[in-house]
Amino acid sequence: MIIAFARQGQEIGHFPEDDVPTLVASGQILPSDDYWHEGLDDWRKVGHRWPVAEVAHYPTTPVMTMDDVPTSSCSGFGLVFGLIAALLIAGGAYWYLDLRLAPEEPAAVAQPTEQIAEPRVLPRAAQREAVQSEILSQTEVVDSVLASAGRPIAFLNDKLPADASDPLVNAKYTYSRERSSFSRKSVMDVEVWVLDKKSSAIQEIEAVKRKIISAYGDVYGWDAQKWETQLRDGGVPEPQLEGLLRQRSDLFGESLAQNLALQFFAEAPTFSPAASSGAKTAIPEAETVLVRTTVPGDRDLIFPVTRRISIVFRRQSLSEPDLLLEVFIPEGLRLPTQPPTILDEIPTFKQGAERPIRELLVRFGAKRKKRTVNADYPDYNLLYLPLRHLVLDGRAAHEKQAEPRFENLDTFLNSARQLLTSMAAPPSSAQVAEKLRAPMQAEAYPGIGVNGIEEYSKYIRDIVAAGLVNQIANVEIVANGNVVLKHTVERP
Repeated sequence: MIIAFARQGQEIGHFPEDDVPTLVASGQILPSDDYWHEGLDDWRKVGHRWPVAEVAHYPTTPVMTMDDVPTSSCSGFGLVFGLIAALLIAGGAYWYLDLRLAPEEPAAVAQPTEQIAEPRVLPRAAQREAVQSEILSQTEVVDSVLASAGRPIAFLNDKLPADASDPLVNAKYTYSRERSSFSRKSVMDVEVWVLDKKSSAIQEIEAVKRKIISAYGDVYGWDAQKWETQLRDGGVPEPQLEGLLRQRSDLFGESLAQNLALQFFAEAPTFSPAASSGAKTAIPEAETVLVRTTVPGDRDLIFPVTRRISIVFRRQSLSEPDLLLEVFIPEGLRLPTQPPTILDEIPTFKQGAERPIRELLVRFGAKRKKRTVNADYPDYNLLYLPLRHLVLDGRAAHEKQAEPRFENLDTFLNSARQLLTSMAAPPSSAQVAEKLRAPMQAEAYPGIGVNGIEEYSKYIRDIVAAGLVNQIANVEIVANGNVVLKHTVERP
C-alpha cells in the first residue's frame, strides 16, 4: 500500500508502507507529520502508528531569509545609462539593459530553525515504486536530474495562516508585478539545483551557494521604484520608461528561471530588460540547472490554483529547456478575501454517495522549442482555465450549490479529452474561447474585480483561440495518485 505524508499542511511524498519504519527511524518522516491512505476518512499523525524513541535529525534544506538576499548599490551607472539613453532616443536596434545592481558580498546563509522536508533517500526498488505512484512526480527528464540533485537552495515562504485576509501575510519571497496589468506582488517559492558535468550536485558548496543567493536577489529581487529612478536619471524618455518597467514586471516565471540559469552560465540575458551576467554570479562548473517555481493558489487571487513549473537548463542548449507545468486542483481552497471565498474544483459524480477523487493534478509537458524572449514562453497557466470553466465548472460562487456534473469518472475524462482536442487549433479553439465568455465572471477572480474582468477574459480568450495547446506535448490528469488520463496533443 502507498501512503501519503504531509508536513505543516504541505505534502512531502508518497511511500510504500514497508519503507515507513525505516524513514521514521532515519528522521526523514517525523512523528509529528501527517499520513493518509485509501480507506482513511482524514489525515492522522505518524507517531500514533509508527512511534520511535528518538529521531535522528539531519541538516535541513537551506532556506534563505530576506537578510541573505544582497542589497543593491547604485554606483557605476552613469556611463551605462548615458549609452542606454542614446540608444533609446536614437531608436536603436535590439538591445539589452545592463541594469544589474552590483550586489554586496552576501551574508552567510542562515540555518532554518524549523524542520524542512528532506530529500528522499530510498532503496532503488522503493524509489521506483514511489515515483510511479507519487502525485507530485515529474517528467522523466526532471526525475533524472533530481535523482542526483541533492537538496536545493530554497527560497520558501511560510504557509498562509488559516485566518489570513491578505495573501501577502508572512510572504518573504515575492516578485514585483506592480507595473503589470493587474498590479500586485506575486508570491513565489523558488528552489535551485546546480549540477556539474558529472551530474554531481554542487549547489551546497559554500561558494556556489553564495552565488545562487546573489543571482536570486538580482533576478527576482528587482525594485520597480529604483529602476524608475535609475532609468529617468539615465535619460530614458518617459513613454519608453513606462514600457520597460511594465515589460520587466510582466516576465513569466519561466523567463525568470532562464535568466537565473544564464547568470550561472555567464551568458548574455535573453530577456530585456534583464539582469546582466557577470563574474560574481558565474559558476564555471555548472553544466545543468534546475529551477522549480511554486505559486500557491491561496496567495494568488487572480489565478487561484497552485501551480509548479520545473525547468531544466543545460549549458549547451540554453534556448531548448525541458519544461513541466503542474497544476494542483484544490478541494475547498480558502482564498483570503473579505468574506473568505471557498473554491472547490474537484469534479462531482452522480454515481456514489462520496466523491471518489480527493485530489486532482494536471500536468502539461512542453514541446521543445527555442526560448529566446519572454513571448516564447506562452502563458501555460492559461491552459488550465478552459478545463476549469468548461469541465470542472469551477466558478467560485457556485461550486457548493452545483449539482454533480458527471455520471462517473469516465464521462469526466471524456469531457476533458474532447476539450483538449478542440483546443488544438482554430476554428475549434476559437469556439472554445467563445464558450469561456459566459463563465469568466468577477466572482471567480476576486483579485481582479468587476472593472478588470473583461480585459482579463479577453486576454485569456485570445490565447485560447490561437491554439495555445499546440505548445505542449502531452497532458496527464492524475487522481488520487493514479494517472487517469494521458492525452497526446496532435498538431493539425
